[in-house]
Amino acid sequence: MGVMKWEFTQSDLAQFAERGVSAAQVEGQLLQIAQGYPRTQVTSAAVVGGGVRQLTEDEINSASARYDEYRGKVAKFVPASGAATRMFKKQYEYLQGKCRDEDDHPINPFEDSVELYPFAKVLRDTLLERGEDLDALQRKGDYATILHALLDPGALNYGAKPKALIPFHLYADGSVRLAFEEHLSEAASYARCASGEAHLHFTLDGRFHAELLADFRRVQPQFEKEYGTRFVLHLSEQQHRTDTIAANPDNSPFRRPDGSLLFRPAGHGALLENLQNVDADLIFIKNIDNVLPDRLKGVTIRYKKALAGVLLSLRSQIAEYLETLFSPEAVDGAKCKEMIDFCRRELSYRFPVGMHEAPLDLQLRYLRKKLNRPLRVCGVVRNEGEPGGGPYWVRERDGSESLQIVETSQMDLTDSRVQEIVSKAHYFNPVDLVCSINDYRGARFNLSSFVNKNTGFVASKSVDGAPIKALELPGLWNGGMAEWNTVLVEVPGITFSPVKEMVDLLRAEHLTRE
Repeated sequence: MGVMKWEFTQSDLAQFAERGVSAAQVEGQLLQIAQGYPRTQVTSAAVVGGGVRQLTEDEINSASARYDEYRGKVAKFVPASGAATRMFKKQYEYLQGKCRDEDDHPINPFEDSVELYPFAKVLRDTLLERGEDLDALQRKGDYATILHALLDPGALNYGAKPKALIPFHLYADGSVRLAFEEHLSEAASYARCASGEAHLHFTLDGRFHAELLADFRRVQPQFEKEYGTRFVLHLSEQQHRTDTIAANPDNSPFRRPDGSLLFRPAGHGALLENLQNVDADLIFIKNIDNVLPDRLKGVTIRYKKALAGVLLSLRSQIAEYLETLFSPEAVDGAKCKEMIDFCRRELSYRFPVGMHEAPLDLQLRYLRKKLNRPLRVCGVVRNEGEPGGGPYWVRERDGSESLQIVETSQMDLTDSRVQEIVSKAHYFNPVDLVCSINDYRGARFNLSSFVNKNTGFVASKSVDGAPIKALELPGLWNGGMAEWNTVLVEVPGITFSPVKEMVDLLRAEHLTRE
């Protein structure tokens, strides 16, 4: 494919300047869209004894106790930038006349009584302000009016709001908690520093910062008293300079009706810079929609502490080895073998062919490079058919294999070998991470140095009915962390209970009563 050059107008250049990008960067994005990305070379799925650890009760207790003794600064990082539009996809389809039964009758888009949902009271009040009665509307099956009150701008506007601001749980005392508030409650139990502060960092569209801050100030006194914790809230926004240009199907730049170019958020991989700026020694990462009511948080809290304890133990040993590797004193062959055995046993290294026969100085150089990088311990759950990525072994350029979280969109699913590997995958990635992003001397790593830039992908989207190609950056916990040291630990399925669709709010685990 020849090098493509696009003629940009002065207006285009002004757009670039406003976003903090150059014409050369935009041209590079268009070229990447045209070329696509190489498929990730998965060699096998991660399994118990082959990349996945199962902790015994004693190991869980020991790791949790180790974390309880930790006195460093802790934070919880919650990617919450996206709107809840997809959560209400079926409800929007109902309004478009698409949700109908075999006899062409409209299907109840709530699947049950609206009263069962945690947003029922605020929805009822919103309808009353419009001169409508929720009960009467339900009796005559006028769900369209109900949905307009739920989704429309000027009403509750849930379709455009981030999930952080959507009611998730209705408690027995009549109180309702937003997804954001449940993360506060959860953090108080496992992400609290020795000082008694719980630091939470949410990435959020700047348009909703004020609304979320207002809710935080409303619940803060009650929550701090109830949980004995001082909450410190940090908000950031996905940087617009990380947005990528959209293209037409022929790979030319897509233009809006007014002639301007369209830039789109480039996925959660663009949040790497936000993570880089979190001021903490230990960082928990969890998705905004994966949170439970208080009655079911116990298992999550126990395993979060265990994951952190595992990380602390590994980090301590890694730091000791790095001090040795970077000391002026010579390291003998026996010590080198000890480090290699540790890397294979505890970090699941699969070394390149010839590693053991290489000269000692080359082995030590390899260990310095491999050990001196960010560390993450990832909880993985048994795969119950959920869509999304999972843990796999991936072939690297030097002949080694590494543990990665890989999305199916990164694989060549037309390859029968890959199909067989995916069919045998036992685990799913619930985005349940604890991370250390400081080096063995306490200095912050430059996280962009550990990204596999070949793991992005080109997605097919549409804008106002027009097809476009969208460039997604390497995912935050996929290619964005590809060169981190990665340890996988099996966690119980109850720790993964996301709300992907509105009706998920009616699942047993999201009800606040047994």
